[in-house]
Amino acid sequence: MQQKIRSEKMLTLPKVWPVACHTDNVGIGSTFVAIKGINCDGIQFVADAIQKGATRIVVYQNALLPIDILQKIKQKNIVLIYVDDTRLALAQLSTQAYNHPAHKLNIVGITGTKGKTTTAFLTHHILQASGIKTALLSTVENKIGDLVFTAPLTTAQPDYLHMFFDQCVRQGITHLVMEVAAQAFSLHRVYGVQFDIGLFTNFAHEHLEFYTSMDDYFAAKCLLFQQMKPSAPVIINVDDKPLQNIVYDNMVHMSAKDITVNCVAPDVQFVIELQGEKYMVHAPYLIGEFNLYNVLSALHSALLLGVPIEKIISAIKTFKGVKGRMQKYQLPNGAVCYIDYAHTPDSYKQVLGLLRSLTDRLIVVFGCGGLRDKTKRSLMGAIAGSFADTVMLTSDNPRTEDPNEIVRDIKRGIAKEHEYKVIVVLDREKAIEKAYELSTADTIIALLGKGPDEFQIIGNVRHRYSDEENVIAL
Repeated sequence: MQQKIRSEKMLTLPKVWPVACHTDNVGIGSTFVAIKGINCDGIQFVADAIQKGATRIVVYQNALLPIDILQKIKQKNIVLIYVDDTRLALAQLSTQAYNHPAHKLNIVGITGTKGKTTTAFLTHHILQASGIKTALLSTVENKIGDLVFTAPLTTAQPDYLHMFFDQCVRQGITHLVMEVAAQAFSLHRVYGVQFDIGLFTNFAHEHLEFYTSMDDYFAAKCLLFQQMKPSAPVIINVDDKPLQNIVYDNMVHMSAKDITVNCVAPDVQFVIELQGEKYMVHAPYLIGEFNLYNVLSALHSALLLGVPIEKIISAIKTFKGVKGRMQKYQLPNGAVCYIDYAHTPDSYKQVLGLLRSLTDRLIVVFGCGGLRDKTKRSLMGAIAGSFADTVMLTSDNPRTEDPNEIVRDIKRGIAKEHEYKVIVVLDREKAIEKAYELSTADTIIALLGKGPDEFQIIGNVRHRYSDEENVIAL
């Protein structure tokens, strides 16, 4: 689960937890919570949990346990608890087991459709550079100080979260920055967490494989406001139209209208005025308007936490970005490749619009995830077709869907006048090689969708795969 990356110290995260929903983390004395998921029912792992030493089993009401399991529970004097919501119970029991460690940390919670990861990394970087002992929970990786751990999900299950919070407290961490996905609110993953600073980056089309409508998705994001500490501020990007009607007592408006932007330079540069003084902010490793908002978000968060503006500006200047987020590679033939995690229509507009402005020759390589929101496939196809000179359609975690059918869904959105641009190479590694063959010194290749991921899910099997490794091998 954990790995040492950049530190001489070694911190091993506990393998066995007092409360767990996965039997890998169950040991003697653990409480096992059987979650009924979309594809798997935790009831089928109760026997394994008992064998590993669980002394309490939590199941949902009306759960039907096999007779032999019930007999084992009785024989071993295991406590069997029935609850209405096992996900909520998992969170409640987890925070109780560790004596509510989240309450002992200053937590910045970042939600929104896009920009969460870069904003979280930059905020973490600013706080650390300012001498504050800070932890990070993100899509890409988790950190306790300089120690780096694998990130299980954008927002992990609550048993992992409260274990992680507890480790932070033990290590003397005072501040924690975390991404909070909409599903984390809906599925009670962040129950027991109250935020000192909230940040709502933006809202756009996404996750309709989970939510019945965009309104439901937006309502889930807005649960952030219910988990703020009393009088805690929430930073709102009021340039984002869906966020303009939000009402909250302690709302901090953030807008690019309040700064003077250097629109000539591709990297992020702007002047901000604070208490009558003007300050130049420069993020030399970040490009694009979307990163401008990420920098503004992190800057405002750090200011609210009391970091002096001079320290914030100094830290921003040294921030080198996030793996898989507009990550630039110079290719042997002089072409440039950008790897980015973009996987929504709005992200495609922003990323491809920016790259189109930097070149007269743009190749876009992408696919769409199987068993995920199908409504966005044609939209992303239309956007790629309008911006790119060549559209290379390939695979991106097809899961149990037919990759050919996913490609057909994407192609339905591509206008007839752009159909000549389309090339289909379902093997992603070969698609990258083909894009490189077609490129010249003035070409930009946009490799979208997977970002820092190091796997490709085909069927029900997770295969080792990395866009970065394939680009470096060109």
